[in-house]
Amino acid sequence: MKKAKSSRATKALSVVIAFAIILSCLNFGFLAFAKTQQLILDVKYSDSTSGEEDMIWYVYTPSISGTYSFLSFNVRHSEAYLFVKEMNDDQSQKVMTQLAYSESNANYADRGQGNINQFCLTYHLEAGETYYYAAGWWMGTYETGTMNVMLTCDEYDNEAVESIEVTSAAHLTENSSGEWEKDADGNDYYLYNYSKIISNMTVKVTYKDNTVSTVTGSDEIDGNTIYYTA
Repeated sequence: MKKAKSSRATKALSVVIAFAIILSCLNFGFLAFAKTQQLILDVKYSDSTSGEEDMIWYVYTPSISGTYSFLSFNVRHSEAYLFVKEMNDDQSQKVMTQLAYSESNANYADRGQGNINQFCLTYHLEAGETYYYAAGWWMGTYETGTMNVMLTCDEYDNEAVESIEVTSAAHLTENSSGEWEKDADGNDYYLYNYSKIISNMTVKVTYKDNTVSTVTGSDEIDGNTIYYTA
């Protein structure tokens, strides 16, 4: 009887050990296939790659169209790609389409990254479209290491000026738009009053997202000062 009881205990222990091994395998699987991270603007992310040619994936859906830059802050030589998911030719499934590669956008110099080994992938993103960034070490040079990245917006479309138009119905005349003055040498000259033109001047600003702002007789438009020069 004691022997049989011992056998049952051994079987129970074997089941526990087997279950633990299964759990550890599942845990390894979850770590190996980490989910894509949701990016927040101007937040620096630090993640570790797990092997050669390994890429860390990020996702971002802008609420405002504009020009965005995906930056790295590492000592080692890093690279990044930008993708979107699109339907294939026969509309049967979605595929990843590459839009840009960081090596063709090497404008890291003004971003405080420090050296040429950093990437700066700049691209125009459309509001409501979901984009996928992949970051890793250049050509798989390093098998492991911490990747530091950040997404910033360089310029929103509703802030980028497409054109400025200035019109005015007022005209200066010698008889009604000012008065005669004398200069330092005692010479007479006619001093025009530009306030007549300014008070009737209309400034129209068209932005790249096709929105339009218009003001008349103002020194400011959308929080920006208007400078009038003669």
